[in-house]
Amino acid sequence: MKHWYFYIGILFTLCSCSQVHYISMDIRKPAPVTFDENVRKILIVDNSFRQMYPDSILAKDGLLVVSNTLIDTIRPIILNSVATFINEERLFDTVEVYPYYPKPIYTYYENDTIYELPLTRDEIQDICYRTESDALISIDYIGLEYVYQPYTGLDNGALKSHMGIIARAYAYNGDTLGPPAGLVHPFSFTVHPNEEYKVAVREIDTLTKKNAIWMADNLVNHFIPKWERTERLFYTYDLGEEEKIKKLIDSEDWSGAIYIWKERYENQKANNKKKITYALNIAMAYEFSDDMENALKWTNTADGLLKNNDKSIFATNIKKYKEMLDKRIKEAPTLKHQLRIE
Repeated sequence: MKHWYFYIGILFTLCSCSQVHYISMDIRKPAPVTFDENVRKILIVDNSFRQMYPDSILAKDGLLVVSNTLIDTIRPIILNSVATFINEERLFDTVEVYPYYPKPIYTYYENDTIYELPLTRDEIQDICYRTESDALISIDYIGLEYVYQPYTGLDNGALKSHMGIIARAYAYNGDTLGPPAGLVHPFSFTVHPNEEYKVAVREIDTLTKKNAIWMADNLVNHFIPKWERTERLFYTYDLGEEEKIKKLIDSEDWSGAIYIWKERYENQKANNKKKITYALNIAMAYEFSDDMENALKWTNTADGLLKNNDKSIFATNIKKYKEMLDKRIKEAPTLKHQLRIE
């Protein structure tokens, strides 16, 4: 999936009347965790703990302390949202939540400094065996912290919070898959004077649920390749060329754009910088066509036309584009494996 928009600027450093057009595109990035190609069923396991002694929602000193009830509210939201979001990708046959409650705090040896206790290899093997699962994702920590800043007479009050999650992925035999996922998300909302506690109590549930879904959505990016918005650019030198290229891009006719730019590249003899920009245009068009090898080839061509001592921002950006394309090419096998593309 690719999206684009045009932003036109004047680039005086290259040559007279050069216009630069920016296009946004979405590219797929590999996830830190790679599941084996034989994985068909993934289990989402709640391995977070419950506190022994819940605190009150509203403390007298103005601090909002999250109780068991509030954490228990978002726990199923996070678990079910992670399962739903992974299922939506249709990369596995089944992704479901393990239907058991988390460990109570006393299993942490009554040590209040322990906030997570990863599953043991035996526990992982037992759960996967009993549920016939090929892999599991363990949610090892779910945390919330609210701080209420009261109305001072000058400003409205504010409820500020941090939500945290730690998760790990395992194969059915207990082997760890990739690094742990750790997310911390701050969020807040305004509390108006004379309604401080009422608004806090009324809004906290909605706010917490909304951000729990956001956390689950971003957590999935650790296990499934994610889409990332990036920006590309191309150059034109006259209105006629600009109109032709825009029509071709609007119709996703990248081969047509490449044909025009190659023709102009070959015919450009006097102005070396124009030749460089046409080479970059061709590289960009090949990238949009998912032909990464030719995209890198034409970026190398542009780089080879630069002067040896060129330290300009333009030259630096060409080298960065080369590095980015080279990285995408190297990541392609992992990405295809994660997306189950043969």
